[in-house]
Amino acid sequence: MLSVVDYGGSGTKTVPILCLGIFALLPMMLATTGLPKYSRSVIIGTAIVLIAILGFITFQTSPLPGHMLAHPAWQEVVKLNPDTVPVISLTPADDMGGFLKIALCAGIFMLGLMLYDTDERALSALKIIGIGGGIIAMWSILQFLLLPGTLGFGQKKFYLDSLTSFFINRNTAGTFLGLLLLALFTLAWRTLEPLEIRHIWGRITYGTGLTDNQKKQLLHTGFYTLLLFGAFVALMLTRSRGATAATFISLMMLAVMLVSGAKKSSATSFARPTLWTRIRPFALTGAAMFTVMIMFSAFAGRASLRIEAAGGEDGRFCVMPFIKSAVADHLPWGSGLSSFQSVYAGYHEATCGIARVWTRAHNVYMEGLLTLGVVFAILVAIFVVIFATIFIRGIFKRKNYGFAPKLGLAAIVLVAIHSAIDFSVQIPGMATSFAALLVPLVTISLRPSAGRRKRQSRS
Repeated sequence: MLSVVDYGGSGTKTVPILCLGIFALLPMMLATTGLPKYSRSVIIGTAIVLIAILGFITFQTSPLPGHMLAHPAWQEVVKLNPDTVPVISLTPADDMGGFLKIALCAGIFMLGLMLYDTDERALSALKIIGIGGGIIAMWSILQFLLLPGTLGFGQKKFYLDSLTSFFINRNTAGTFLGLLLLALFTLAWRTLEPLEIRHIWGRITYGTGLTDNQKKQLLHTGFYTLLLFGAFVALMLTRSRGATAATFISLMMLAVMLVSGAKKSSATSFARPTLWTRIRPFALTGAAMFTVMIMFSAFAGRASLRIEAAGGEDGRFCVMPFIKSAVADHLPWGSGLSSFQSVYAGYHEATCGIARVWTRAHNVYMEGLLTLGVVFAILVAIFVVIFATIFIRGIFKRKNYGFAPKLGLAAIVLVAIHSAIDFSVQIPGMATSFAALLVPLVTISLRPSAGRRKRQSRS
């Protein structure tokens, strides 16, 4: 939350302070509670990957014998200052600061797995994220409508025509709200699924009244639906084309997975199959897809207008060939974690405009390949394979908690799609929110089912 409200963690002191707090808590948790049984391997693996990244960045920023593999640009610097020590990275003084952003996300992820190590705690964490994020979305809408010239607790200077919540960039806000939309959709579905709508309607029709449990479930469903609608409206007000499209695809995917895996009602579990029970999964899946399509087509007009106005003239597509040339010239070792702006300046051509400075590639994959080389490709492969394995395993093993791994897959798809056309995941506030959301989903996916835990306890 701190990284979000501080303009997405863009302050120079925010990330170091948060890292200090997180990595002070980690050894305390390790000493008092130890590593959780079921997520132990993921925590250890995360620590190993983090150490490996630190080792590679140290390799990039340290002098090698005979200035081996040093960036050619250092030759010109040596002519002006003979005491300069050439290295692989073009920005060795800034790379460790960039590493802190990665370390913060990894630290939050590891600490979260230690704190939320049971199904109950993980579900509570997911509810906290959903409700807290929903409140932020509602507050952002009110601020955008009533105080459009403010950003958080200060003055807004950019994107005055778009909702950006606490973030400076509307695309970052769009990704954040897209993830929040997925989480709230899942929470709303989880409270709605057990309700027997026919039984409730029958009770209302015959005047018998609802039970206390049914009233409670309806209240929870209505509450999450309200927050869901707020997050959806906030997302539409961002006017982010990439975030809207990525959220639409991932939400469609999530709706299909949740509906197709819905549990049969107790009234029909042992009854003779009828035509409705046979076509029910297909009917509900189609209804879910149709609902999502209608919602986005009806409310995504602001983003659609931007698409029609810009067409294919978006600057990020113009510069992509030059970024690809920079990547090809710096493989396999990269140019340094924080070096994109310095490196790309030598490749930019005036045909793509001279009115702006390109500080980021607007493509996480291209910027990662440029700055970290083939190591970045390896890291992405590790991330995708491990988390896909965890969540797919969770879908088949956690029947009652199957919503969690399905949400995890949809969240990864959203971030993966939007990362191809923007840099949201490189903003600390957005990245830490993503890491925090993954924590309860990974915990639930890795834990065994209740029946298996009982068998282990008896044995």
